[in-house]
Amino acid sequence: MQGSALHDGARVEQEDARSRHLARGTSIAITVAVLVAFFGIGVTYLVEGHPSPLGLGTGVTTLLLVYGLQLAHSFPHLSPRLARRQYWTLGFQALLTYLPFLFYAEAWLAAPGFLAGSSLLVLPSRWKWPAYGAAVASAGVLVLETGLGRGSVWYGTVATALTGLVVYGLSELTRLVQEAHRSRGELTRMALEAERLRFSRDLHDLLGISLTTIAFKCELARRLPPSKHARLHQELTE
Repeated sequence: MQGSALHDGARVEQEDARSRHLARGTSIAITVAVLVAFFGIGVTYLVEGHPSPLGLGTGVTTLLLVYGLQLAHSFPHLSPRLARRQYWTLGFQALLTYLPFLFYAEAWLAAPGFLAGSSLLVLPSRWKWPAYGAAVASAGVLVLETGLGRGSVWYGTVATALTGLVVYGLSELTRLVQEAHRSRGELTRMALEAERLRFSRDLHDLLGISLTTIAFKCELARRLPPSKHARLHQELTE
């Protein structure tokens, strides 16, 4: 019975690990796909601006840094060292969100959306939503600065808000799935431990009864007179 329980527990743990890796991998893949899409849009704007080779290389490198920091904030388990310095990395992401805008303008319009998502992921509860609102509001200001017109402000603001929420939602979904699987693993281990304790208790009781019976039979056999040879043989056999 215990072997069956251990086998079932091992199978459950394997299935749990497989589904956990699948959920984590899916969330990371979707987030990376979003980052790659926005990176492609940013590079397109950079190329259309006809910058110098140095300017183009600097812009592409800076975009890679921005989206790399976003990935580190969304999935801190990928880089534990950066996760321990998340306030510094968030400040660095904020710097890379607004400073390059002075040089690259339209290519940087998507950056505030990722900063908004990182703010929700990194900052404490009382600060994260105000920071998110500030990042979303800044997107409208940036759109006006590019000269796209007031009609694009609403679009840019909504796109920034949705980008931040999508990034935050995917990251939180991954965290919640990991916590759920961790809790399920704990429950499985607790069930296995309870089964082991029950088996040990039953074995102890069974052995106790058996040993008591053996002792009783031996004592009875010792007390039987030699004339009771058949009875003596029966007791010793039992």
